[in-house]
Amino acid sequence: MPKKISMKPFFFGLEKKIISKEEFYFDHENFYAMHQELQKKTYKLSAITELKKTSIQITNRRIWQITIKESNNADVVFKFAHNYTLWNKNFALFHEKIKKINPEAIKSKWSLWSM
Repeated sequence: MPKKISMKPFFFGLEKKIISKEEFYFDHENFYAMHQELQKKTYKLSAITELKKTSIQITNRRIWQITIKESNNADVVFKFAHNYTLWNKNFALFHEKIKKINPEAIKSKWSLWSM
């Protein structure tokens, strides 16, 4: 069952210009970008070449960026706010999984204090 790692912070509509429209999930092998119209794009976790924090914050949530290398060598970039809480640790699990699969992809450390 895929685990959700993103949320949509509200900032009077300005967030729509900053973050991607999709919601993001992962499982043992794949990363999923789900669009509102139920369009799903699936990428292998091993195709993630970059996971990093941006300098942008919306409602005290740091915006993260994921870069994925597609099979045609094109880069796909998504930006999102993580959904980490005391009860939902999916983003921390995702970060750790990417760190194990491709340590060079991790450009920003994850910690509870630097969310």
